[in-house]
Amino acid sequence: MSDQHRWDALGCVSPVVKTPHLDRLAKNGIRFEQAVANCPICVPSRYSLMLGLYPHQSGLRFNRQICPSDSNLPLPVLPQRLQSLGYETACFGKTHWYDPGLGVADPSRRGFEHRGVASENRDHIAERGSSFMEDDFQGNLAPSMVEIMAAGSGGETVQGYLGKTSAFTLKEHREGWATHKAIQFLKDRDSSRPFFLNLSLDFPHAPLFVPPGYEDRYHLDEIEIPNSVKNFESLFDHFDFKNGILREHWKTLREEDKKRTVLRYYALCSLVDDCFGRVTTEVERMGETNNTLYIFTSDHGEMLGERNYLFSKYCLYESSIRVPMILSGAGVEQSNTTSQQPAELVDLLPTVLDAAGATPDPLLPGISLLNPCSAKRHGTFAEFHGGGYESEQLGPTYMWRTSEWKLILHWKDKLPRPGIDSKLTGELYHLVKDPLEAHNLFHVSAYSNRKGFMIQQLLEHLALHAARYPRQTTTVNLPENIEMTLPRR
Repeated sequence: MSDQHRWDALGCVSPVVKTPHLDRLAKNGIRFEQAVANCPICVPSRYSLMLGLYPHQSGLRFNRQICPSDSNLPLPVLPQRLQSLGYETACFGKTHWYDPGLGVADPSRRGFEHRGVASENRDHIAERGSSFMEDDFQGNLAPSMVEIMAAGSGGETVQGYLGKTSAFTLKEHREGWATHKAIQFLKDRDSSRPFFLNLSLDFPHAPLFVPPGYEDRYHLDEIEIPNSVKNFESLFDHFDFKNGILREHWKTLREEDKKRTVLRYYALCSLVDDCFGRVTTEVERMGETNNTLYIFTSDHGEMLGERNYLFSKYCLYESSIRVPMILSGAGVEQSNTTSQQPAELVDLLPTVLDAAGATPDPLLPGISLLNPCSAKRHGTFAEFHGGGYESEQLGPTYMWRTSEWKLILHWKDKLPRPGIDSKLTGELYHLVKDPLEAHNLFHVSAYSNRKGFMIQQLLEHLALHAARYPRQTTTVNLPENIEMTLPRR
């Protein structure tokens, strides 16, 4: 798993990007071209993947909403489920289950028997029993972490997006450290047990500080700037978290500097590919290739200056909400297949459990991508409620997407109160004819029937899954001795 990885930043999609190991994975399996994240923001997206629930089902909708203890989890997460099935479980890198700014006492590893953490804030998210990158640097922050922290604001700053050649090699970065730990786990694991390994890397998320050598794989003259010069209308413009300063700076940059930003982003995708390739090579050395299911994905995408100079994510446009998703290996019958079937991050938990032989949970919204019946799904769903950093909660935004059409229903500005003008508006795009989402057809009368049909599908999807979960109940005795079932809050 990578962080903030565009769906098209793969060599098998764009010949400019150099990702030979992931390309080989896709050649030997299935790449789901229509895959989406269920929320274009880190924490709720990762919780959705590990819980198998949509954010509105779990209540985890923002970056600053977390489950501080296992007792707060609405359901067991994927590693807890696999551990109960006898799997030896390991995670090296980012989980983002905890927010360093909130402080959590004695945070759990949540089913990961082996856990390696490379963090700039160990005191707040020291998942008990973990190994830490600092331990390999005499208890100090690795110099590469100090370099990254200097970019400020999670790396999504002017300095972070301009990027630079890092002063430190891959081995000295958290990605190299996590990859080394993952390979060590594979060498030392209990060979009598099946294993589940989650390698979760922070790149290509900004700051774009690229270890030496990776930029040399690219040339500026082959780099194209992703549609950044188009002045698109955007209903997400009011959500200006981080983007205002970035937008103004980007407008004044020379074309050469803009291309270098894109080049450095692609270079970090190549770095991710190298790390993944090192782990798959170790699996091959172990002789477990034919007995291993591989999955590659990301938590969301990266706008990279598209649509009136939007950066990061925080919107439901294609480059933010679509993610790479590749399945290969044991249990995957197809090879060299590009699937157009709708796929979501919530599908990965039932997919892995299906591969492990577990009984499917009918209350979950996801479906196993190993099951041919999963092709019956009509579209994909995503939601966005703001970043959680606002003084007042924003109105919700919901997406329903097919391979041909996309609908976005949007309550602009702060969350409306009942009885007050809700400012409901929307966007409708024909993705085949308008892949850049440049022409909003929501208010065009000729497309009223299409809009109504998409709204109906979205509301049906929301209603049916809200009815399935949450379904935790408790029985109470009322004074009249009447029994009533009440939802647990």
